[in-house]
Amino acid sequence: MLPRILFVYQAPSPFVLQDRDILRRHTEVIEFRWLDHPRPARALARMMARRRRSYDVIVAWFGDTHASTAFRVARWLRKPCILMIGGYDVSDVPGYGFLSSARNRRRAEGHFARATRVLAVSTALQGELVRRFPDTAVKTTVLPTGVDTDRFCPAGRKDPLVLSVAPIESWARALVKGWDRVVEVARHLPEVPFYLAGGSDEVYARLKAPSNVFSRGRVPHEATPALYQRSAVVLHPSRSEGFPNVLLEAMACGCVPVATPVGGVPELVGDAGILTSKNPPEIAEAVKRALASPEIGVRARERVRREFSIARRELGLVNVLSDIA
Repeated sequence: MLPRILFVYQAPSPFVLQDRDILRRHTEVIEFRWLDHPRPARALARMMARRRRSYDVIVAWFGDTHASTAFRVARWLRKPCILMIGGYDVSDVPGYGFLSSARNRRRAEGHFARATRVLAVSTALQGELVRRFPDTAVKTTVLPTGVDTDRFCPAGRKDPLVLSVAPIESWARALVKGWDRVVEVARHLPEVPFYLAGGSDEVYARLKAPSNVFSRGRVPHEATPALYQRSAVVLHPSRSEGFPNVLLEAMACGCVPVATPVGGVPELVGDAGILTSKNPPEIAEAVKRALASPEIGVRARERVRREFSIARRELGLVNVLSDIA
């Protein structure tokens, strides 16, 4: 039996909830969602003190304010802490990175110092963390996220279209995810349909996309397999990344990935996709090659099944928690 867990997170991202469900298969999990409370720091501190005999380890997804609060209280309660980092939590990109303000940098120094173990989703992210916070080197492990390859799988013939997916509410995040680049690529390939999924109306209006770009708002996670299954290519020309789950899911569905080599993207794509420059004309050429190379999509799925399965993620989490027990 693994130690009992207090699982703290902000938003219900699919990969966060997936980890919660994995842990529930092995031990008791108490869940605290930061954004559900009007005064979350106070609510979390009170709950941690009141229920301190009901959990043994605190697990926080992302190094953000919720982790800072949880780990300060954990230190008082003498409880070990595991911090999972995904990308923005060690970035200082304005409008995106948690470290873009002096106040948050001080918070980050605290929660990284108090963490018993840190799990990074990629080697690149681990390197960035250690560069910024050298003392984390001895307690950081690389453990990529995983995808359910039974649910995310190919389903029949694909259409010759290009898909980009991301939850994007602000223009700053649209720039981080490279959606302005997607629009420029679409201008170079007017005969190819491009689909943007997950953005806000404000973002779509500001993009001023050409007529071969089609957009839709937030897509429920349960509906995303159908999007990937239909699309021949997934385009992800980000400026900053950790280990994008949408690429994992799309590759599992047989999409050919075309992406910029930032963060953990090269580790994810490997030889089963096309890494390109940030220059839209060159990205457009990469998209043309991807559309003509469906066999790369077959390799992409096999790479995900081999390297990034849920079973592999589950084994890694169990091993880390067993070491702390």
